[in-house]
Amino acid sequence: MESDKEIVAAHSDSSRKEKRQRQKSLILEMFFEFTSNTTLHGFRYMTQRGSHPVEKIFWIITFTASVLMCAYAINNVWIKWQTSPVIVTLSERLVSVDEVPFPSITICPQKKNVPSIYNYYEVQTRVSREEVTPDDQIELEKFQDVSLVCNVEHFHHKDFVYFNRFYSNVTLVNRLLEVAPDLKDFTSMCRWHNKELSCKSLFHRVLTSQGVCYTMNTLAASEIFRTENIHQDFEYLTATKKSQGYVKDVGYNSLDVDTYPRRGRKNGVEPDLIVILKENLMNRDKLCNVLKDGFKLYLYHPADLPQSLLHHYIALPGKTSSISLRFEIQSTSTKLNKPVFLEQRQCFFPHERQLRYFQSYSPNNCRLECLTNYTFKKCGCVGFYMPFHISNRICTMEKHDCMDAAIEELATARVSDSSLTEIKACNCLPSCNMVDYNAGMMMSTFHLEKYWKNYIQTYGINNTISEKLMKNNSYSKIEVYYTKPRYMSFKRSELFGTTDFLANCGGLLGLFLGFSFLSLVEIIYFLTLRIWCALARDTRE
Repeated sequence: MESDKEIVAAHSDSSRKEKRQRQKSLILEMFFEFTSNTTLHGFRYMTQRGSHPVEKIFWIITFTASVLMCAYAINNVWIKWQTSPVIVTLSERLVSVDEVPFPSITICPQKKNVPSIYNYYEVQTRVSREEVTPDDQIELEKFQDVSLVCNVEHFHHKDFVYFNRFYSNVTLVNRLLEVAPDLKDFTSMCRWHNKELSCKSLFHRVLTSQGVCYTMNTLAASEIFRTENIHQDFEYLTATKKSQGYVKDVGYNSLDVDTYPRRGRKNGVEPDLIVILKENLMNRDKLCNVLKDGFKLYLYHPADLPQSLLHHYIALPGKTSSISLRFEIQSTSTKLNKPVFLEQRQCFFPHERQLRYFQSYSPNNCRLECLTNYTFKKCGCVGFYMPFHISNRICTMEKHDCMDAAIEELATARVSDSSLTEIKACNCLPSCNMVDYNAGMMMSTFHLEKYWKNYIQTYGINNTISEKLMKNNSYSKIEVYYTKPRYMSFKRSELFGTTDFLANCGGLLGLFLGFSFLSLVEIIYFLTLRIWCALARDTRE
């Protein structure tokens, strides 16, 4: 019995071995069948029966070299696809000036206080002579607060009396508003599209790092800020006129003239905006910002919160400042509106980045919010002009150095590792669809005083009041206009998409190996269906 079992077992083992041998032969036969019929170049010469071994070695080396060169070329294509899939090109269409909003123009007087209301020079003199003591706390607090806008970097720190007052509240802002010149104090005439308007109806107050400034053609504060996240104890911006017939990332929906923000004209005959400014030379503080005269001018998109930047334009006493506007429009193809393209396109679509304090994303709004957050983290308070959710953590003069350090660190990223992570999180990339304003400026002499004097003499007008006014005031003029009716625009589009990548890879595979999509199907067929059918047929037999 045992011998019979051994015979059966031996026969079974022999059958399995024969089956495995037969299957190996089938697979090897199909491999030779594949190599002799495939469209891949050189394969059939490596397995061709009757070929000399040297020939086979030659084709093996050649095929291997082709595979390696093809892999190298495809790797280069992959790197190109990952690193530069986006290109910025000139758009085929010129954009008319009436298709974009006229920029928001912010005017910041260099005169920061009205001496008849608050004489900074006199208080500074008393402080330096120690005539003001720490017991006069309210007066010292006001002096500290006004010093925030008086260019104090030229003073010695010993000139200030410190009493560990690091934070303030709405009182600080009220003091700055109280001593600052009002709009009517430095504007004489405003004209928009050849129509004289009240400067008060055209300009609105805004808080900037320069102090109290005034801006025109900006959106309402409720359209710029997320009011639910901003304290309501004082106003950063007093503009209340909402947009009409305009959507930021879409543009104007009609050619109607009754739209807001206002639009420029393309006739090139008269300036769009004319403002005559005045400065009372007899009512100028002897110390507060005395090194600078005139006015600083800033250009912004109406949807951005106006702020003072290093790059600015100027209006000097006795001069006409002719500001010739130009803009650049950059749009982005909707094909790039995918998260996978963010690092390559280096811009944000509206839905991709939400700010805490601002309704809409822009690089300027983002940078200001980032500065606010970083200043609060470093100093425990924020600047009076920085939008914030509470009003009782405003930095005083005693935190001035800390605020300067925060600005410097944010600009250079020279911070600790923990703070560096926060700065990188700012990531204030440009908007994918944006309008960027720039301008050239020319200056000429503005002889308003001479003209007025000759006018009075010519017509024999005995107007002593007007003469006195002209004698005490120095006038300057601002003219703002577009130099051309249309400007070029740019478009960010897909340079190297998925289809291009596949086409390049297919071309390289075809060039080096004769490979195509059907070659891939052929390989899959021989590895799966062909083998399965052959083995199934062998099992049945």
